[in-house]
Amino acid sequence: MTGLQHARDRLGSRADQVYWLAADVLTWQARRHYLAWHDRAVYHFLTTDQHRQQYLHTLDTATAPGAIAVFGCFAPDGPQHCSGLPVARYSPAQLARQLGVKWNLMSQDREEHITPAGTLQPFTWIALRREF
Repeated sequence: MTGLQHARDRLGSRADQVYWLAADVLTWQARRHYLAWHDRAVYHFLTTDQHRQQYLHTLDTATAPGAIAVFGCFAPDGPQHCSGLPVARYSPAQLARQLGVKWNLMSQDREEHITPAGTLQPFTWIALRREF
């Protein structure tokens, strides 16, 4: 919630133009379809098949054909733990396969993120379009 409040504060009076949502992505039930989905460093914390399947169910029910999804997860040579928690690491192809046949890989990139502590964290980035 601190992150959402920080974003609201930065937007100032424009914050009222944003629909703010805080929920558990594993159990959240969307009340509409979204045309954009952005995940920066959430999916790689899902280390069990059950949690990944719950997340992908949420993604599929919250988006419609034509939607765009952008994911940033730790690359294969990225850290094995983050914030004291185990993480999964993915190449672009591995990450795209996780999302399944509904999603078509459009773009991929690699980022070498430097943390505030000066640690290098390689990221895999992909952008996909939902086909059906």
